[in-house]
Amino acid sequence: MRYYLNTVAEIHKRLMEKFPDAIPERNLELDKKDSAKIPGHMLWLMVNMQDFERSEKKTAKAGRWISWVQHCAHDLGLMKHEEIRRLCEKDSDEGYI
Repeated sequence: MRYYLNTVAEIHKRLMEKFPDAIPERNLELDKKDSAKIPGHMLWLMVNMQDFERSEKKTAKAGRWISWVQHCAHDLGLMKHEEIRRLCEKDSDEGYI
């Protein structure tokens, strides 16, 4: 199952433009003071959510993960709220959530 395909593709593209050296890296102890690790964790979340099977539990988990990624994308100046909303609507319309 592909979750939030349009949102993930656009955030990934913009993230790599701004942070070309970022690599997918799980980091469970992030805070605002350690913002250099945020792009890598965002990539890790986006890559790994695509492997979730289709279930209520995994759909809810993907929703939590993409919400965090969207929040970070906004905080890092990668996207505006309107862009995030538009991509979410497109994903919903195309069945990617």
